[in-house]
Amino acid sequence: MKLASTLTFAATLALGLLNGCTRHQPPATSDLINTDATLHGQLPYPILSWTPLVVTVDRTMGTTSTLFTDGTSRALVTWSQREDPHWFGARIPGAPQRVELVDPTNGTHQYRVFSGSPLTEQTVSGDPTERIVAIAAMQQIELP
Repeated sequence: MKLASTLTFAATLALGLLNGCTRHQPPATSDLINTDATLHGQLPYPILSWTPLVVTVDRTMGTTSTLFTDGTSRALVTWSQREDPHWFGARIPGAPQRVELVDPTNGTHQYRVFSGSPLTEQTVSGDPTERIVAIAAMQQIELP
């Protein structure tokens, strides 16, 4: 019995040393930066460089949305979610699905929608007032 436990310990130690002596590979850039979530297309502003105000997650739709602002305009960016390869059970933004831009001009709010891959401006059907009000009503979360 003592011989078996000694052999088990020696084998575990040897495997640990062999594993520890392997050459360390630095992570690839694609492992560190989520390039899938990049906004490609015909956007009029560099939205991802704006200040994020609110992040929402819709588990039923499998999406993550972030509201950005440059101080006057607001952009609600919605991404599909994908599994995080580095954290079991976590979900991170995947490909962008839609960008909704509310731009105040001359006392009115211009509403524009971009979708597709790459993101291109879409024709807005119907009255966008409800979406403009919803995006304008989103407030930054205050943390203690």
